[in-house]
Amino acid sequence: MSTLDDELAELEAKEKPSTGEASASAVMNRVAAHGTVQAGLLLVKRDKKQWALPWAHFGGAEYFPAEAGVADAELERIEITFLHKLVTLQGRNLAALMRPIKELRLDSVLELPVRYLEAESVHKGETAVTRIDVVAERR
Repeated sequence: MSTLDDELAELEAKEKPSTGEASASAVMNRVAAHGTVQAGLLLVKRDKKQWALPWAHFGGAEYFPAEAGVADAELERIEITFLHKLVTLQGRNLAALMRPIKELRLDSVLELPVRYLEAESVHKGETAVTRIDVVAERR
């Protein structure tokens, strides 16, 4: 059975992106072992911008399923609220991230190019985050 890492390696070998996109070995969302709480969540965009947000500031998360036929709504969305930040993740198979978020075990999320949504393993259920937005919460 092929994994997302294998498929991403194949895609990258074929396309050799000219921009510094994440390597195939570093594109998966990292989840700590069951029962292990992480200190914070690391978010990494393709342009290398990063945020480290402490789970101590976690306020909640909400999952929004995809809506077929609606522009930009064919992708799923998770909104994660921290003390002063709102994080929005967009991609496929994101519901699988809700339990690790709830248990504070999600260690990092790396943004992937949209073309990775076509990987066979994503169609078989592996998570792929193609957009990360972080904005300051309004008071």
